[in-house]
Amino acid sequence: FLSACGAYLVALHLTGSRLGAALAGAIFGFCPFRFSQYGHFAGLSLQWMAFSFFFVLRYLDRKEQSERPPDSEDGSLLPGRSGTAFARLGSMLDRPICNAVVAFLFLILQTLCSGIYGLYYCVFLGLYLVLRAGLRKSWSVKGAAALVVWSAALFICLLPFYWPNIVLKKRLGFERTLEENVRLASDVLTILTPPENSMMYTRVLAGMPPGEGQFPGLIVLLLAGYGVWTLWQNGKK
Repeated sequence: FLSACGAYLVALHLTGSRLGAALAGAIFGFCPFRFSQYGHFAGLSLQWMAFSFFFVLRYLDRKEQSERPPDSEDGSLLPGRSGTAFARLGSMLDRPICNAVVAFLFLILQTLCSGIYGLYYCVFLGLYLVLRAGLRKSWSVKGAAALVVWSAALFICLLPFYWPNIVLKKRLGFERTLEENVRLASDVLTILTPPENSMMYTRVLAGMPPGEGQFPGLIVLLLAGYGVWTLWQNGKK
């Protein structure tokens, strides 16, 4: 349920559509591959990743707004313009640095729930920031320096939680060989096909190799295709 709430906030921030955000939240929180993780409690703990990414998006947007020249007709971005104490408090909490700190704390929580998802999220977030900067042509030395500082602080905070696991794995010899990694890896075709206990698989896709629990659902795939087609039609290639 928390995963669904986090995905709702992310989609609402990106699209402004409450209906689309509700659908995105339901999909992220309750799609088929989540049910296949009932035997792995840590595998269900994706909620803090969604909340962290939501505050990363807020940080980036607030940062871009603060760097623009203030509008003479709108002083909402200028601190101290609001009359009440609650409004001033809200204005302070809406500053870029506050959103960055909250995103950082949610990332720590995600790592404590599932170390592997914490690592996955860091890789994904780094790729997203590079892609965003490239598409918007917003490269800057200051921004790169801030990312390096943020990464160093993250490494320092997460090391106490990862280090005992690294030591224990080395002491007990828990390492997978390359052959094991290849044999246990997911195949693209099985990710795109439902598992054997799915009615769709038994009636429509008989003869194809069954999925291995990573199938996101037919509705997700259709909506994703429709979204890409719509963006292409609107010229946002």
